[in-house]
Amino acid sequence: MHATGEAERFYRGMPVPSLIGMEATGNSQWFVELVEDLGHALWIGDAAQIRASYVRQQKTDKRDAAHIRMLMEEDGFRSCGCRTGSNGSW
Repeated sequence: MHATGEAERFYRGMPVPSLIGMEATGNSQWFVELVEDLGHALWIGDAAQIRASYVRQQKTDKRDAAHIRMLMEEDGFRSCGCRTGSNGSW
């Protein structure tokens, strides 16, 4: 949660720098700024292309997060229309 500071506490506790991947969403500029200010790298992927890259029975945040992680580990995230935050490497 952004307003309570929970997100900042969570990401502040991660090793710096950490690589974070997420689907693009409309109201995420605060998150982009937060993780970049904390020294992390952020990859943002096109949500439709990420969803199209695998078949799923039911949408769940946990399953989506696992899929994004798999794409990042296998270098498939870049092919899903992704961009990096300002301190990203590509």
